[in-house]
Amino acid sequence: MDGIIHSYNPKSATGIIRTKDGQKFPFRRADWHESRAPRRNDRVDFQAEGEKATDVCFFQKENKAAPQAARTSALKSVAPLDFGLVAGGYALVFLSAAIFDVFFNMIKLDANDIAGLFVILDILVIIAWISGSKFKVTRGVATFWAVAVTVLALVLLARHAIKGTS
Repeated sequence: MDGIIHSYNPKSATGIIRTKDGQKFPFRRADWHESRAPRRNDRVDFQAEGEKATDVCFFQKENKAAPQAARTSALKSVAPLDFGLVAGGYALVFLSAAIFDVFFNMIKLDANDIAGLFVILDILVIIAWISGSKFKVTRGVATFWAVAVTVLALVLLARHAIKGTS
């Protein structure tokens, strides 16, 4: 049968269930089959044995807003964009393309292309460090390559400047 808990006294561990047609059935905590204690206005299913309720189980309340709430909670569980992962992925893809270009000369990247791509990498790394990241390894990889290539670029610029003044 279906009913609603009309009252429950935790001290005596007894309560009363009222059905839709107004019948009242007393029950004991020992007949409650849930881990949490019964509460007033809980919707329940039970077996009527004479004038007593046994095998009392809690029914989840039907909530028409539940599908919307489920969609909202699902959207909240989606992680925001993690720039540590983005920067690490970008570094690996870009370095793979640069190495491929060095060996096969198919992409035909020139110095300006490489400089622009590394500026993008540097920006992604800075954002990843400012915003924090769950992906510390990929952020570390991106940081390593950004620093290494920036240092290499500065060394090459310095060598070019020294050769230009001679």
